[in-house]
Amino acid sequence: MSRMNAADEIPLFSYTPLDRSDHEIRLLHLKPGKDSAHPIECYTSMAHLDEKPQFEALSYMWGRPDIKKIIL
Repeated sequence: MSRMNAADEIPLFSYTPLDRSDHEIRLLHLKPGKDSAHPIECYTSMAHLDEKPQFEALSYMWGRPDIKKIIL
């Protein structure tokens, strides 16, 4: 379940543990912004690997772990 951020009406991520025994994964869906004034949009969903969901993989961590920057 997502909550809304009252400041900018953006749904906040609500963590739900994955069931590794059921081969669940979390997918991040990226949508382009409408133009340069609008940031990218994204949402998450859970999927079962046994159902062979289509997705492209990208490492979620790279670079030096002591340097962090929020992208959204």
